[in-house]
Amino acid sequence: AEAQRQKDAEAKKKAQAAADAAAAEAAEQKTAAEQKAREAEAQRMAVERKAKADEQRSSKEIAEARKNVEESRSMSSVDRMMSGGFEANKGRLPMPITGSARIVSHYGQNSVAGLSGVTIDNKGINIMGQSGCQARAIYDGEVSAVFGYGGSFVVMVRHGVYISVYCNLRSVNVHRGQKVSTRQSLGTVASDNILQFQLRKLQNRLNPEAWIGR
Repeated sequence: AEAQRQKDAEAKKKAQAAADAAAAEAAEQKTAAEQKAREAEAQRMAVERKAKADEQRSSKEIAEARKNVEESRSMSSVDRMMSGGFEANKGRLPMPITGSARIVSHYGQNSVAGLSGVTIDNKGINIMGQSGCQARAIYDGEVSAVFGYGGSFVVMVRHGVYISVYCNLRSVNVHRGQKVSTRQSLGTVASDNILQFQLRKLQNRLNPEAWIGR
């Protein structure tokens, strides 16, 4: 009877161990399946995110292309001729200041004298002229704006899609809507004789030094 009881106990033990092993295996498989499901979900989300980003990018590109088409459509033939003439004179446009002058601050990042590691982002170029020097139009165009800024005046002239900007004037002798011709005086430069000159094509800044002849 004792031997039978031991036999039964052992059989029970074996059955329990087999059940435990099966349960452990099942749990392991469940964990692996859950992990796979998590990975698949993450992958699906990544694919969705990429598709969304691609869609946004392509719709942005389409919008930009459409904007360019609309801009070129809305450009009158006069604007087109003006822009073409302006572009044809790249590198040969006159200095935007009367008399002898020199560039004292170039376009883009400029280091500050006496301050190491300090730079100033120049949106255009600074040109130093002689006493009483005048700002002058670099090409035929139309005055699109005249306004005061920081105690001095700014004049903007539109040449088709190009805009030239003349800053730091103490007086102005043109008005908005006025047609101006190449080398026509726009106003007198402030008493420090430094003209800050910028050039843009639509909203994009250009380096004026690439356009002006010496």
